[in-house]
Amino acid sequence: MKNFQPQNEKVEAIRVLLCGPVGAGRSSFINSVNSVLRGRMTHEALASPTCGSCFTKTYQTYKIKKEGRGNFYPFVFNDIMGLEDGDGQGVRTDDIKLALKGHVKDGYEFKSSASISAGDSDYNADPSLRDRVHVLVYMISADMPQMKSSVLKKMTEIREAARDLGIYQLAILTHIDEACGEIEKNIRNVYKSKHLKKKMTDFSSSLGIPMNCIFPVKNYSKEIQLDPDVDALILSALRLMIDFGGNYATNNQHFVPAMGGGSPGLLETPWRDISSTNKHELLQSMNNFQPQNEKVTAVRVLLYGPVGAGKSSFINSVNNILQGRMTNEALASNLTSDQSFTKKYKTYKIKKEGRGNFYPFVFNDIMGLEEQGGVRTDDIKLALKGRVNEGYKFNPASSLSDDDLGYNSSPSISDRVHVLVCVYSANASQMRSSVLQKMREIREAASELDIPQLAILTHIDAACGETQRDLKNIYRSKYLKKKMTDFSSSLGIPMNCILPVKNYSHETQLNPDIDTLILSALRLMIDFGDDYADKL
Repeated sequence: MKNFQPQNEKVEAIRVLLCGPVGAGRSSFINSVNSVLRGRMTHEALASPTCGSCFTKTYQTYKIKKEGRGNFYPFVFNDIMGLEDGDGQGVRTDDIKLALKGHVKDGYEFKSSASISAGDSDYNADPSLRDRVHVLVYMISADMPQMKSSVLKKMTEIREAARDLGIYQLAILTHIDEACGEIEKNIRNVYKSKHLKKKMTDFSSSLGIPMNCIFPVKNYSKEIQLDPDVDALILSALRLMIDFGGNYATNNQHFVPAMGGGSPGLLETPWRDISSTNKHELLQSMNNFQPQNEKVTAVRVLLYGPVGAGKSSFINSVNNILQGRMTNEALASNLTSDQSFTKKYKTYKIKKEGRGNFYPFVFNDIMGLEEQGGVRTDDIKLALKGRVNEGYKFNPASSLSDDDLGYNSSPSISDRVHVLVCVYSANASQMRSSVLQKMREIREAASELDIPQLAILTHIDAACGETQRDLKNIYRSKYLKKKMTDFSSSLGIPMNCILPVKNYSHETQLNPDIDTLILSALRLMIDFGDDYADKL
C-alpha cells in the first residue's frame, strides 16, 4: 500500500465507493483502514454503533494521511447514505448511479425523497476521470438476517449500472466476529467457519458476485490496540480494491471486469490446448466448406438463450471476420435490458466474394428467453422442425399455430435446424430457475430430434479481468473455467461443446485473437450441423 501509485497520471487517487444496507459498517471500515495504515486507532469517518437508521447523510471523500506533512495515500473512500427497505427510504439508487459517473460533488446531502438533478449546485456537470468511481464495494453484515427483497433489488440495480460502466466490483462481509462464535474466539478460524462460508455463498448467489471477490473482515470497534490478524484481513481486501480500481483507471475502457470477475489467479498452464489453432486455416476451412448433402443448400444454425446474451452480436462478429471489416447486419442492443431486442424470426446469410454469392450456412436469431415473457418454448420447438416462416413476429402471449401465416406446413430439409447453439453470458449473474427450465425443455426437444447442440459463452472480457487484459489467458482463467463447469452441470452440455468467445462490440478494427475464438466456435457449429444434415 505504501508503494502504490496509479499508473494513469491523470488520476491522482483511486476512488473507492462503499455502498450497502444501513448498519453494514461502511464508515467503520474506513476508520479501520485508517487505523491500520496510521498504525494507531483513529476515528476519521463518523460511525454509529446502532443500525436503526442511516448515520451517514452526506457524500464525503475520505483521504488517509501518509508519513510527511500534507501527504496522503493515492486512494480515497467515498461513503454514502445506506440502502433501506422500501421506496423513499435511504439513499436513492439514482444518486448512486450519478456518483459512479462522478456527477455528485463532495458534501452533497442525500435526500430519500428526491435525487440530485443537473440544476443542483452539488451536481458536477463535467466530471473528469479522477471524479469517477474506479471500484465499487458492497458492504454486507454477516450478522444481518436475510436481506430484504427491496434492498436486494436496489443493490442489483446498482450492480447493473456499474457493470454498464465497466466498473470493477467486489464485496466486504463485516461483523464476522458477531456472526460466528468460533471467529470471535479466534479470528484465524475465519476460513474454517461453516456458517460464514454459507453466508458468503448465499450472498454470492443472490447478487452474482464471485466467491473469490467477497472478503470477510472484522472492523475495529471496541478495541484500543491494533491486532495483526484483523489488520491482515483488512489489508487483503484493501489491496484487491486498489488493484481493481487501478486497472480501471489505467484502462479507462467501457468493457472492463464487472462484478469482480477479475479472477485474481491464473492457472499455470491452459486447461484446453489451442496452440495449433490458426486463423488463416480456419478461414480457409470456412471458404472451402460445402454441405455433404446435396439437398441442403445451407447448414442452418439456430441461436437461443437469455435476453442480452449476445446472439445478434455473435452473428455480427462472424460477419465481420468473414467480410474482413466491421459490419452490423443483425441489429443488436448495447443496453442492458430485461426485454429482448430481437422480435422476429430472421435468417442471416453471409456474403462471400463474388456478386450474389453467400456462404453455405445461415444463422437464425430469435427472441430471447425471459423469466416471465420472451420467446415461447413451443415456438422454438416448431423452429427446430422448420415450421416457422421467415419474418414471423414472436408473441410472448401465444405460440405459432398451424393456421397462422407464419406457419410453414411443409418444411424442406433446408428449412429445418441442423445445429442448436445456446448463447450464454459469462458476465450474467446466477441464471433464474424459470429461464433454466425453459432452456432444458428446448434442449430435450432438440435431443428427441437428434439435433446436435453446443454452447458459446460470451462477454468473457467483461467477466474476467485476466481475459480482458490478454485474451490469450482465456483457458488459464480460473473464473471462466468455473463458469463453464457450472453451466455444463446446470444444462448438461459437455465441456468440450462449450466454446468461450468475445463478440465485437466497441472495437473498430479486427483482432486476430478474437477472430480465432469465434472461428473455432463457428467451425464446430458447421461441422456438427453438416454431419446432422448429411443423415437426413
